[in-house]
Amino acid sequence: MFYSDHDMAIRCCRTPDGRRTVAVWALYYDTFKKIPNKGWLPPITPTPPPYEICTFKAKGRGMVATRDIGFGEIVINERPVLMIPFRMPRFNPLNPWRDMEELPLQMLYQLEQEDRKKVVRLHNCKSLDNYGPLGGIFMTNALSFLVADSRVCKEYAAICLTISNINHACLPNASYESDAETVVFTIRAKRNIAKGEEITLAYIQDEGLSTAERQDLLQRKYSFKCSCELCSAGAVSDERRKFIRTTVQSIDSMFDKWNELGLDRAARTNEAKRLSKTVEELLQAMDEEGLHTGRKISIELCIAMYAILGDTKSFRKWINRALDSEAMKGRDASLETVKKLDGMLDDPSSYLLWDSLDAGLPERTSTNNIRV
Repeated sequence: MFYSDHDMAIRCCRTPDGRRTVAVWALYYDTFKKIPNKGWLPPITPTPPPYEICTFKAKGRGMVATRDIGFGEIVINERPVLMIPFRMPRFNPLNPWRDMEELPLQMLYQLEQEDRKKVVRLHNCKSLDNYGPLGGIFMTNALSFLVADSRVCKEYAAICLTISNINHACLPNASYESDAETVVFTIRAKRNIAKGEEITLAYIQDEGLSTAERQDLLQRKYSFKCSCELCSAGAVSDERRKFIRTTVQSIDSMFDKWNELGLDRAARTNEAKRLSKTVEELLQAMDEEGLHTGRKISIELCIAMYAILGDTKSFRKWINRALDSEAMKGRDASLETVKKLDGMLDDPSSYLLWDSLDAGLPERTSTNNIRV
């Protein structure tokens, strides 16, 4: 099915024998052409699955670990059964509500009956006054599927039958990523998950938001009040986030003030100890809140200070912290960065500003020049 007015087409994905439809996607044509019209096998995923779907009294269905799951381990790989552009074109300018209903409804009826039933049983938090039943299911359950190289539409809304059961937490123990080539979502553990623990995702990007702001956003988008450990902490969590925000914003000025101490090695050393203690507290607060923005430059500040002072022991300590931070990224870790850090661990003098205090502190010692 091809919508020439909107440069969109429907891709019906079938099993290799052609007997069963496993997915139906509405795609803009530049993406449609890149997805082959072939037989689709289920994506390879951990077997037996390390989870089960359970029902909770307070929040309905959810995913629970059936065994210990290690950091970075795949929980599930799943292909979406339905997918539409994140911002639907206006087929009905006088009634935009129908855009979120008519096309997805046509797509739904091309799925197998078993999968259709699973889709319509998914939770719908939206009022029928604003959305139709299927549009509400999309708004409640859809994940963001990214197509970075598309010039027309870089984001699609995708429905996965199993992943849609995963509940929200502001400090989740899992994250998801999408692969534009295989059209598969991967759920990975962000930390070690214990057997019997609920597996959670973050429904909102909440770095910097207070508890009240997160609660308001979740209520407006998903009609529920979050009771996760961060929201339960309330004022304590808000204070940590305020400390994180103000400290990260002051990194540049902290380094500038340290530079203003000139050639006084004793003053520089004492201030480096004070600043590195502040960064230690910052990293601990980030770990407790599950936040990461500003982590890298904060560690680089400490690396630079101890490099300029020629303090090998402290320099290596912070290089190791940088390596730990890179490892926290899992698959997103940069091999080039790891190699560079390992090289400086072996030979601290390879750092550009190594032991440069007595050389008169070249002008390049700004936060723009301490990147690792």
